[in-house]
Amino acid sequence: MRNMSHYQRPLGRFRRAALLGAAALLASSHLFAQSAPAAEPAAPPAVEPEPAAAPGDASSGEQAKASSEIEAARVHFRRGIEFFNDESYEAALVEFQRAYEIAPSYQILYNTGRIHVALKNYARALRDLRKYLAEGGANISDDRRAQVNEFIRTLQQKVATLQIVSKVPGALISVDDHPVGTAPVQGLVVNPGDRRVTASKPGYLPVTVVVKVTATEARRLEISPTKVAQSKVVVQRSSIAPVIAWTATGLLTAGAVASGIVALNAEKDLNDRKDSEIGAPKGAFDDDADKVKTWAIATDALAAGALIAGGISVYLTFFNQDPAERAATAPKPQLGLAVTPRDVALHGTF
Repeated sequence: MRNMSHYQRPLGRFRRAALLGAAALLASSHLFAQSAPAAEPAAPPAVEPEPAAAPGDASSGEQAKASSEIEAARVHFRRGIEFFNDESYEAALVEFQRAYEIAPSYQILYNTGRIHVALKNYARALRDLRKYLAEGGANISDDRRAQVNEFIRTLQQKVATLQIVSKVPGALISVDDHPVGTAPVQGLVVNPGDRRVTASKPGYLPVTVVVKVTATEARRLEISPTKVAQSKVVVQRSSIAPVIAWTATGLLTAGAVASGIVALNAEKDLNDRKDSEIGAPKGAFDDDADKVKTWAIATDALAAGALIAGGISVYLTFFNQDPAERAATAPKPQLGLAVTPRDVALHGTF
């Protein structure tokens, strides 16, 4: 008997330890099941993409389209579950978000909120979970609502809040290259760290500042885009007439110079022949004399043309003002009355 009781005591202690270990394992499994996101629902509920209509109001084509959209949402939701089970959280998030875009359902927001927590994006998690409670309303059980509210209180200790104002009305505000609205932006929840805030507006140069925020901090930031300097471009009307006149003047002048040189050479040749051919018969030098005379006349004509063209060029360039410009620069008529002790005088400009 002593020997049996000696062996039964360790066996009893072993049984009690095994029961306690099983209870602890069951409790830890229950806690893990409660904390795992995407546990509800297994698939998005069959919600209508439009507000519910009375039976028969929608055509068969519209019903078929709604059914296909819901089925597409289910496909994305199931993929999200698969990616989540594989711990591919970014891929799971994209699938859940696409399912919500196709067929919005508040249950999906619970899953996206929990995935944002896994990705350390506490600001987005807080927004999705708040939206989950708002859209779910009375459909969310009291226990789940209490659980999510407690989780929200925890997340509020991990985010910062920005108030963004601008001196430029209607300035578009972006945070980390994501638009968040037009100024002023109130109560914007952001993650701690360096945040890039940009203000932009058509007709303005965008301005970006980097602001460092810490958890639970509330920061007010004023940022304004820079107005583009408006420069008035004045295009002076140009006329081609002065260009043509000056070109003609240059050509005529060059022609006069060239013909003058030819005339001088012809006259020199004529004089040389006369000196070397003394006693030549009458009329021997007539051709050379005619040549000199012809080039002299050409030179005079070209020189006269150059002078005329030059005068026209000067007139067109400096005196031929555009009628609109002449009207703008012309003195306006003024009329005045001068009264003196002896007489009254009327004066003015017209």
